Amino acid sequence: MNDATACAYSSGILLSREEFDMWILTLFLQDGIQMFEYDTKEEAKTEFKNANGCKILSEIIHYRDFESR
Repeated sequence: MNDATACAYSSGILLSREEFDMWILTLFLQDGIQMFEYDTKEEAKTEFKNANGCKILSEIIHYRDFESR
């Protein structure tokens, strides 16, 4: 197993309600960390496949469900 396959994974984070989602690609580089934001799953997965090294693809789902008072 090489570093690219050992470090690559996807994660999901649930934040609140009124659905809004985005995708974050995090790259761990020699000189730091870079993060990129995508609106579509397809675009994010394409960039994830093309990226080299240690990487994480995260789906961020934001919901808003506040009761009226």
